[in-house]
Amino acid sequence: MRTRLIVMLTLLLVFLSALSPPTLPADDDSAAGSGSPSTKEQNSEQLVDLVWGVPGEVEMGAFEGLQRRPEDSRSRPERPDMEVPDEAPEEDAARAGGTQLELVWDQDQSYVLPLFASSEHTLDGIRYFGHSVPLSFELEWLDVRARRWYPIEEIPSELILMRSKRRNDHRTIEFGPPEGAAFRHDKVRFIWFRVTPREPGEFSLVLFAFQPNNAPQDHEHPTPISDELILEAKVRALQD
Repeated sequence: MRTRLIVMLTLLLVFLSALSPPTLPADDDSAAGSGSPSTKEQNSEQLVDLVWGVPGEVEMGAFEGLQRRPEDSRSRPERPDMEVPDEAPEEDAARAGGTQLELVWDQDQSYVLPLFASSEHTLDGIRYFGHSVPLSFELEWLDVRARRWYPIEEIPSELILMRSKRRNDHRTIEFGPPEGAAFRHDKVRFIWFRVTPREPGEFSLVLFAFQPNNAPQDHEHPTPISDELILEAKVRALQD
């Protein structure tokens, strides 16, 4: 009798354990402190080198003569007949080649921001993403072959696919050639924007490259495959 009772209890325990749910892995928040890299960290390999301006050693070929350095009102001449030296001093924040930039602009004046992109990898379909772009910034893109400036809302789609989404007083922009930008060891990319700030204040914006076909992407926050370019801009009010 006792033996039969033990057998029945054992069978009952086996049956109940089979009904118990399996142990699930910890969610992202729980795993954050475990030392395991997040999905974003795993997918954030720096495949594209993206910098403000065009480094001096880079040959621009057919684009020679276009501006190499981001414009800064501190480096502009006070009079039209004054000349700006070709080489900016080492401490000049507007010199080319960096990923972080601090500029001082004047309200309602237009300034040029060149970008340079290159890669040691063979890549296709690369696009660019910018966020925290103030709505008070009027943005234009330069068709470097035709030497023509287009407001970003009016860029022909056969040249550049530009998507912009407003968020309160800022917007995000996503842009690139219709088929995406291609990179080879001997193929580089030049991009020029012109910015006209319409309101005074201090603003920060971020720009990076991403690869839509590389991995599942959050279209609101795509995964960078380049360093993030950061611009800190101070816009001075018009003088009465």
